[in-house]
Amino acid sequence: MNNKRAAFIVNCAYFAVLAGLAYLFIRFILPPLWPFIIAFVIALICHKPLKLLEEKIHMKKVAMLIVMLLFYALVAGLVVLLASQILSAAVRFFTWLPQLYRNQVEPALYMVSEVIQEKMASISFLKDLDLDSLYRQLVSGLGDFVSKASGSIISWGSGTIASVPMLFARIVLTVVSSVYMLSDYDNIMAFFGRLVPDKSRLILEDVREFATGTILKCLRSYLLIMCFTCAELTLGLTIFGIKNSFLISIAIALCDILPVLGVGTVLIPWGVVCLIIGKTALGVKLLILYLIITAIRNVIEPRIVGAQIDLSPLVALVSVILGTELMGAFGILAGPILIALIKDLNKKGHLDLPFLKNREEKEGA
Repeated sequence: MNNKRAAFIVNCAYFAVLAGLAYLFIRFILPPLWPFIIAFVIALICHKPLKLLEEKIHMKKVAMLIVMLLFYALVAGLVVLLASQILSAAVRFFTWLPQLYRNQVEPALYMVSEVIQEKMASISFLKDLDLDSLYRQLVSGLGDFVSKASGSIISWGSGTIASVPMLFARIVLTVVSSVYMLSDYDNIMAFFGRLVPDKSRLILEDVREFATGTILKCLRSYLLIMCFTCAELTLGLTIFGIKNSFLISIAIALCDILPVLGVGTVLIPWGVVCLIIGKTALGVKLLILYLIITAIRNVIEPRIVGAQIDLSPLVALVSVILGTELMGAFGILAGPILIALIKDLNKKGHLDLPFLKNREEKEGA
C-alpha cells in the first residue's frame, strides 16, 4: 500500500514538473518558434504529394517548386476569398447601420426617454429634478466614452499597422523555412528520430496514434453538437416567425464552439435589443430559447464527447471546464484529449496511476 502511495506521489510530482515546464515553454519559448513550427507542418503536408510527383517526373527540384507553388497559391486564394467576404460583409453592415439607427435605435431611445419622464413625473420627490441637466450630463458622458473608444481604436489600429512589417517578415521566414524543410525532410526526420530513445519512441508513437484518432473523434463530437444546436435554433426561430431561419441558425451555431456564452453571443444581445425597441414577446422568446439550448448542450456535451473518447460524462464535463479555464477555447478540445491520453498511456503501461488501474479493472470485469 505504501509503495502504491509513493508511486502515486512520484507520478503526481512528475506531471506537475512537466506541466510547469510545458507552461514555461508555451509562454516564453514557443512564440519565436511559430514560423518554424508552421513551416514544418507545411513540409509535413507537402511531403507525400512531392514524393508522388517526383516519381512521375523524376526531377525533385522541379517537383518541389510545383508543389510549393500550388500549395501557397491555394492558401493565398483562400485568404483572399475569406478577406473579401469579410470586407463585403463589413461594408454591408456599416451601410445598413445608419438605417438601423434611424428606424430602430432612435425611436427606441425617444420612447424610453418618454417613459422615464412619465415615471419620474409621477414620483413626488423626482418632480424637481432638472432633466435637461441630467440629459446634458448623459450626453457629455457618452461623448467622453466615444472619445476614449476612438482613442483606443486609433491606438489599436496604429499598433496593428506597426506590426505589419514584422508579420510580413514572419511570413517570409515561414515560406523560406518550409522550402528548406521540405527539401531536407528525410534528414530532418532521421535527426529527430536519433534524438529519441527507443522506449520514448514507442511512447511517442502511441501518443501520435491516439492523439490523431482522438482529435478526429472530438471534432466529430463537436460537429454533432453544433448540428443539434442548429436544429434547435431552426425549430425555435421558425416557430417565432423569423425569416431565413435556417441560414441564421447556421451562422449562430458557428458561435456554439465559443466557451461560456456560445450561442448567447448572438441570442442574448438580440433578445435585449428586442426588449428595448418594444418587441417584448420576441425578446423573451429569444432569451428562453437561449436557456433551453444551453441546458440541452450541458446535458448532451459530456455524454457525446465522453462516448467518443471513452470517458465518463462527469469526467468529460470536468475536463471541458478545466480545459476552458486553463487554455481558453483551445481547452474545449485539449482538456478531454489530455485526460483520455493519460488514461490510455496508463492502460498501456507507460504510466503507473493506481486509481486509474482500479477503474479499468472494474470496467474490464
